[in-house]
Amino acid sequence: VVLMFSGQGSQHLGMGHDLYTTSPVYAETFDTVCEAVDPHLDRPLKSVVFGDDAELLNNTRYAQPALFALQTALYRLLEHHGITPDHLIGHSIGELTAAHLAGLWTLADTAKLITARARLMASLPTGGAMLTAHTTKETLRPIIESRHETVAIAATNAPNSTVLSGDRTTLEHITSDLNEQGIKYQWLKVSHAFHSPLMDPILDQFQEVAASLTYHPTTIPITSNRTASTTTPDQLNDPGYWAGHIRDTVRFHDGLTYLHQTHHPGLYLEIGPRPTLTTLTHQTLPTTPTIQPTLNPK
Repeated sequence: VVLMFSGQGSQHLGMGHDLYTTSPVYAETFDTVCEAVDPHLDRPLKSVVFGDDAELLNNTRYAQPALFALQTALYRLLEHHGITPDHLIGHSIGELTAAHLAGLWTLADTAKLITARARLMASLPTGGAMLTAHTTKETLRPIIESRHETVAIAATNAPNSTVLSGDRTTLEHITSDLNEQGIKYQWLKVSHAFHSPLMDPILDQFQEVAASLTYHPTTIPITSNRTASTTTPDQLNDPGYWAGHIRDTVRFHDGLTYLHQTHHPGLYLEIGPRPTLTTLTHQTLPTTPTIQPTLNPK
């Protein structure tokens, strides 16, 4: 059993509300996580998630802790019903949730780290952008090679789903190349260029926060976004690993391929507010026995 934790962009207003009102296990965990993150936020997280301001929830400062709260509560609910994972994999911020649930950090330390990550990312100047190109990373590398100082491959999500991130003006020039080659693409609704050189100014500050935490042995293997293989204790316990996690490519497609070929899981279960990784997993592993989301918006 593989549990997959989705990243920023999967959040939506009211996510998990039906579970919150019907499942005491979910509600108790969600409230506990909110109590841990609220001291680091300007307003209570629950009021943002269950409120009516989509723009506020989509702000990085709230989106990342909101996903952490929902995913942690979902995990505890599944655990309550006897579902235990053999492997964990997250997408960007989802890997931090996975690390917490595997035992790497306490709830208090994880709340401190995730809210710092969200705050620092949101503090960067605007002007960054991201787009998904429906092609391979090998096709895109020659296109961005001369622009590597301002644009990077932010994520390899599926065989023909690759995310570019960086300076918007540079990306607009790149779309001309994509159009010439007949490569389809979509702009993503983001405020900043995550996993790109534009993240560099906050990495040292984030590493300082990560270095202030206490690290513990993990109990569940985690497949790394950075290496696309099982994380080692040295990696997990290194604050520099988590700082680089903000900047480096999210190798979700490669990580899934590694899990499939090495461990042959029978169930991939997405832990998140809507099916996002489920779709990418179907595209990557079409013969996998079972790929299942946990939540779906009405």
